[in-house]
Amino acid sequence: MKVVNVSLRHMFSEKHQGTANSLMRVGSVMQTLSINVMIASQIFSLSSINLHSFHLLATTIV
Repeated sequence: MKVVNVSLRHMFSEKHQGTANSLMRVGSVMQTLSINVMIASQIFSLSSINLHSFHLLATTIV
């Protein structure tokens, strides 16, 4: 009975380790995605500011 208990615990710990690894992987993917979203929003805000200033410049010239 003791051998079965040990092997079950070993299986559970391996499964738990796998779950922890996949959770960490998902976490790192989410972190990368959020960083990409932040960069994209910053680029978008910069480009919209540039478009606005370009529009002002164009209207000033005309």
